[in-house]
Amino acid sequence: MAAVGLFTPEDVPQPFRHVCHAIACDAPVPPKLLMCLPHWKMVPWGTQRALLAAYVPDQERTKVTTKHYRMAATRAIIAVAEQEGRVIPAIYLRIVGEE
Repeated sequence: MAAVGLFTPEDVPQPFRHVCHAIACDAPVPPKLLMCLPHWKMVPWGTQRALLAAYVPDQERTKVTTKHYRMAATRAIIAVAEQEGRVIPAIYLRIVGEE
């Protein structure tokens, strides 16, 4: 297949494709959701509440999120990774101040 710039067409992500944010999960989810249902169920209830409280309607379209949303989302990703025994990238730990 002909290359386009530095990428082949297969390298270009599908527009509007959104996947679960849990580490190593590529399950498709609607853009409004952070995770697929199996991973969401692993997120502690308090973190789920914090994330939902910080959600701003239509943020998945505007791409503008609050610091509170980003912190809660990162905590959710870490919580799932810990339960799955995954290595947590340092960037996530820095975001929540655990490094």
